[in-house]
Amino acid sequence: MNNGYLLTLAEKHGIDLIGFVDMGQLELFRYRILTNDINDLAFFDGKLSDRLDYKNVWNECEGIISFGMGYYSAVNNPDDDILRGIISTASYGEDYHNVLKRKAEALMDEFTKEFPVEYKIFVDTGTLSDRALAYCAGLGFYGNNNFIINETYGSYIFLGHILINKCADVSVRPLESKCGGCSICANACPNGCYGEKMLEYDRCISYLTQKGISADTKGYLYGCDICQQACPYNKGIPERLHEEFIASSEFAYPAIDYILNMQKEEFSQVYGNSALAWRRLGNLKKNAENVKKRRKP
Repeated sequence: MNNGYLLTLAEKHGIDLIGFVDMGQLELFRYRILTNDINDLAFFDGKLSDRLDYKNVWNECEGIISFGMGYYSAVNNPDDDILRGIISTASYGEDYHNVLKRKAEALMDEFTKEFPVEYKIFVDTGTLSDRALAYCAGLGFYGNNNFIINETYGSYIFLGHILINKCADVSVRPLESKCGGCSICANACPNGCYGEKMLEYDRCISYLTQKGISADTKGYLYGCDICQQACPYNKGIPERLHEEFIASSEFAYPAIDYILNMQKEEFSQVYGNSALAWRRLGNLKKNAENVKKRRKP
C-alpha cells in the first residue's frame, strides 16, 4: 500500500496526521505496556495486554492506520464578576468522536477505490490504545505528561485508528521523547498526578470531572488543560484549525448558576453535540455544585 497516497488523501479530507503502524514496533511496545513503563489506562478496566491485542478486536486485522487532528483553540474567559466554570478544550465544538469518524469514513471510501481493503474505524472508543498506535506510526513521541506530542501540533491532538485486513509493509522508528528531565507539566498539575513513570489518573482533574467525583477541580466542570497549557511544546502551535472544534466564551466558561439551573432541553441545545454530552447533564451539575462549594465569585 502507498503511504504517500494515504498522506495526500488525509490532507484532502482535513486529517492533519496519518500513518501506517509498524506492527513489529507495536509488538515491542507491548512489552513496555506489560512492564508498566507507560500507563495509558485511565478509563480502561481490562488487562494491560488487551490494549494492544488487535487480533482480539478483529481477527482479520493485518494492518493499522493511525490518524489525528489538531484541536487547539484559545478562548478568553469573559471579563466579569460572575462565578464561572471551565470546559476543557477537548470538548469545544462538535464531538470529536463524530468528526474524526466522519472524516475517516470519507478518506477510506476514496482509499479503498485504489487499494481495496476491509476496515474498521475507532476513535477513542475501542479497546486498543490510540496513543500507543500513534507512537508506533511515528506521529509523535510519548511526553512526560503521558500525551503523544507532535512537534507541529503539540499534544492537542485527537487520535483515532483504522484496522485493515491487509498488511502495510512499513518500517517506522518511533520518536524518542524530547522531554528529557523537564518537569514543567508535573509541577503545574495541582493534584500531583505524575509519579516517576506513571500517571496517577485517579487524581487527574479530567478523570475526576468525568466521573463526577467531589474534589478540588480548580474550577473545571469537565476535563482539564492545566498540564497541556504548561507544556513548552504547546507554545505557538497552530490553533482554530478546524471549525468543528471552535467554541464561544460562554460555551467554554459557563456561569455556574446557569449550569445549575439548566434543563435537559437546553443542555441538549448547548452541549448535546459536544464530547461532554457523553456524561450527561447530571454529571455537569454535580461538578458545578462542587465548584460553587469551593470557590466564591
